[in-house]
Amino acid sequence: MQRIALAAALLAPVFSHADLLNITLPGTTAQGTWVFNDTYYTGYAYGAAWPSAMAPITSAPYSSDINASLNRLSGDGYITAGTDGMLYTAGFYPGAPGTVLEISATPSLDLNNLIFEMDFSETSPVTVSLTYNGGTILAPTYTYSGPGSSSSEMGGDSDMLALQWDLTGITVTDYTITIDAPIHTGIYAISVVEGDTFDGKAIPEPSTYAALAGLGVLGLALLRRKLSQK
Repeated sequence: MQRIALAAALLAPVFSHADLLNITLPGTTAQGTWVFNDTYYTGYAYGAAWPSAMAPITSAPYSSDINASLNRLSGDGYITAGTDGMLYTAGFYPGAPGTVLEISATPSLDLNNLIFEMDFSETSPVTVSLTYNGGTILAPTYTYSGPGSSSSEMGGDSDMLALQWDLTGITVTDYTITIDAPIHTGIYAISVVEGDTFDGKAIPEPSTYAALAGLGVLGLALLRRKLSQK
């Protein structure tokens, strides 16, 4: 049993389902997380209208203290069954329109730093954009893309996307994050982090996260070698 527990501890940081980047910001922060399975969100079925916008998860192990909700603007995104489900964007022919999702929020603090994270699998690029105060567009200050932490039901592993915006000097009264996902995109988890302090890049360099993943794989290989020698 001790060997099994040790193996699980080594695997968890790298391969657990919907494991986001765990970014921390200086100063006061607020965060909201969406993990897309039918444990947290029920009634979001294929071919049906959503019963309501999705609020961030508030039950353990997650918590939320941002004023935000996620809604479907167009397309047929729905929650697949099971605890390892996803928000899947359906489509039946090449070139079919995908699903457009929107996170609408009012800042819960004096917003100077904003981070968006998404763990997902895709067949075509996903576009994420930020507008604030009713429609002003702001390009991200920093962007990260790298390996995700979920196993895709369509084969292979997921991808991770993180965007960071420097909002210093801007009075933000509301903001919207729009996610334009082509058909056959599976979204496992989304997180939004607000901060009142911006002091530079908080999302990792791709090489840094790849190195951490490599350490996890190396640790597992060493563990297997040690166990095989017993």
